[in-house]
Amino acid sequence: MSAHMTSSSIARATHPSHRTVNRVLRLSRLTGSVVRKPLESGRPRLLTAADASYLLSCIKRSPDLLLSEL
Repeated sequence: MSAHMTSSSIARATHPSHRTVNRVLRLSRLTGSVVRKPLESGRPRLLTAADASYLLSCIKRSPDLLLSEL
């Protein structure tokens, strides 16, 4: 779309702010995609998906379990 239109005309046609259009066009030029990568911040998970699934199945089978019994 941007190959034939200015950022102002894109903003008028699609109704986001001019700044949003400029950010998306810049991201497209830099990465070739308009989808941002998710942020990978914070502490890594201690449980794997399998661990979490196992714990949930234990709780579903016996909802009155205490943490110390898991």
